[in-house]
Amino acid sequence: MDPLSKDYKVVWIRDYFWKEETFTRSASAVVSVYRLSTDSWRHFEDTTFLSSHIVMSYFDSYLDGFYYWKKIDAEQNCEILAFDFRNETFQVIQTPDVFNSNLGTLGLYDGCVSMFFHFVVQSKTCIEIWVMERFGFWTKRLVLESPLIVERPIGYGAKGEIFLETTSSNLTMIDPRTQEIAKCTEPLGNNGYSLQVLGYKKSLVSIKKLTSSNLTRGLEFEL
Repeated sequence: MDPLSKDYKVVWIRDYFWKEETFTRSASAVVSVYRLSTDSWRHFEDTTFLSSHIVMSYFDSYLDGFYYWKKIDAEQNCEILAFDFRNETFQVIQTPDVFNSNLGTLGLYDGCVSMFFHFVVQSKTCIEIWVMERFGFWTKRLVLESPLIVERPIGYGAKGEIFLETTSSNLTMIDPRTQEIAKCTEPLGNNGYSLQVLGYKKSLVSIKKLTSSNLTRGLEFEL
C-alpha cells in the first residue's frame, strides 16, 4: 500500500533478454507499476540494474512505503535496491564490504531493514544480524552461536524470535534474549524448500476502489 495516496500498487520487474532489432540483450530492467484505484499500468525502464541481479528473500521486506531487495551484480557486489511506492522510483543503498557475497538474507528485524548471516565455526553456527537504522548506515545488532546446523533462515517473530530451517528439515525457533531453542515441527520430508513463515498483522485499512468481482475475490482471499 502506498502510504501517501492510500492506493494499493503492484510492482513488476523483468528483463528483456533480446532486442528484436539488434538481437542483443537489453541493458535495462523493465518495470511496470499497477494502481488499483485506476486499474491501470505504468511502464518504464531502469538502466541501473537487471532483474537477474535481484535476490528474492524469504523474509518480509516492505517497510514504511518502501520495498527492499538485495542486489548482487556480476562482480558479487552487494547493494540494497529500494522501491519507493510514493513516487514510484528506485533508490540504491550501499552496504558494508562484509556484505559483498551471495551470503546474507534481507528482511525486517526489530522494525529495521536487516541482513541475516550464518556460517559454521568449529561445528557451531554463528549468527549475525545487521540492521540499517537509517539509509546507508548499518549496525551489527545481534551475534549468537547455536549448535544447530542451519539450512536457511525463514523469518522473524514479533518479539525478535528467529525461525530457521535446519539441514534435517526441522522448523526451529531461537529466542535471542535467552538463546533458547524450540523445535516447532518434525521433518517434512525431502521436498526442497517447503517451509515458510508468514507474519500476520491486523489492518483497519479499507479496500473500496475495486474494479472487478474477480479482483475483489482475489484480494479477499489474500488478506
